[in-house]
Amino acid sequence: MILYTILKFLVKIGIRVFFRKIVVHGWENRPSEGPLIIAVNHPNTLMDPLLVAVMMKQRVGFLANASLFANKLVNQLFAILHTIPVYRKQDVAPGEPIDNDETFGKVYEYLDKNGTIMIFPEGTSFSEMKLRKIKTGTARIALGYEKQQQFQRNTQILTVALNYSEPTRFRSKVEITFNPPIPISEYQEKYAQDDFQTVRELTDRIRHELAEDLIITEDKDQEELLKRINTIYKEFLTQKLSLSRDSAIEFTILKELANGMRFLKGKDEGLYLQIEKETNEYFDLLETHELNDHMITSQGIRKLTIVRKFFNVISLFLFFPLYFLGVITNYLPYWLPARIAGAITDEIEYRAPIMMVSGIFLFPLFYLVETLLFHHFLALHPWHTLGFVLLLPISGFMALGYMDNLTWFTHRLKMEIAALQNPELIQQLVAEKGEILEMLESVRRIYEER
Repeated sequence: MILYTILKFLVKIGIRVFFRKIVVHGWENRPSEGPLIIAVNHPNTLMDPLLVAVMMKQRVGFLANASLFANKLVNQLFAILHTIPVYRKQDVAPGEPIDNDETFGKVYEYLDKNGTIMIFPEGTSFSEMKLRKIKTGTARIALGYEKQQQFQRNTQILTVALNYSEPTRFRSKVEITFNPPIPISEYQEKYAQDDFQTVRELTDRIRHELAEDLIITEDKDQEELLKRINTIYKEFLTQKLSLSRDSAIEFTILKELANGMRFLKGKDEGLYLQIEKETNEYFDLLETHELNDHMITSQGIRKLTIVRKFFNVISLFLFFPLYFLGVITNYLPYWLPARIAGAITDEIEYRAPIMMVSGIFLFPLFYLVETLLFHHFLALHPWHTLGFVLLLPISGFMALGYMDNLTWFTHRLKMEIAALQNPELIQQLVAEKGEILEMLESVRRIYEER
């Protein structure tokens, strides 16, 4: 238990550093004890269980694909984390039957101790805005266990939906939604009458609850189109409807845009294809000339005032020493996790958790070595060493902010230069963006009146 607590503490720090913003809905819906089954969608492999587990008050066990139990070291770690293997078709030899009786038995034992177990009912993990087919295992475990206990244990299923802004990107955003728990006792009579149909009904309820909270697209092309429409439309919609600019609203807008796109494709595929064509042409033109959509308005481009340019240059100059310190002290532990993830796997779904776990160990290690070197060669007083230790993470975040500001400033200057050198291009982009926004507004009105 002590080791689990330590690991949970380290992972919590790693998650807070990895993500720029974590938006959580339904804190009050989290039971503090079991027997509880947590059913979560699965877009980001190992990151998904880590994220949800650190948000729970109690210890959480896991069901994981049997293929992950590859060697003794991994098995020992999984034992510490209370991880139980579950077998799928791809985990057994061709023609060999799938036997999860032992798995169900271990889960029942875990629930008997008022345990909390996390299950991913999709069965596999893919980095996409989609809810794949929900398997019946979660419902069968919950109902089977309650039947074994004469429906006296008050077992619940907690559905949890995860939405990532960019699953593999450092300093991205994630939204977590905890729904009200589902009491399995509600299904006692139905299960006694028709166990098969009751399993299907409970599985459908799990699917419906997850789908209600997720950003869902039909395929990768629609997912890419959604991201582009969100880029072009989010700020316009926020201003028009006087919405706040927090991360929760960003995810809400993205969900509604995804719902509206699927609605439009079913109602008027011709208009959908026209929006898709013009949006892609607009962004292709931006990318060709290395320009940024955020700087284009219906009136033209946003120009920086002379005063704003002056203060940007001054701030970049003044903060350069701190940026330089941040780079030389943080670059290697920042750079290495991505290289380690790339060396370990080509699967994009595994990159974020590998990067985060690597960073949890690499950053403290590099900070320790750098502090010892500073103390030995440069420190004139112990307080200098303490100040250096405090500066290490601060300068790292400052370096990231500095680069973001420098990138933003250079993009603004590049846009103003393009406007001077090629005003026809800017006029074309403004006109195309205006046409797209008009079409999106017409779709929004249709969608709201549906």
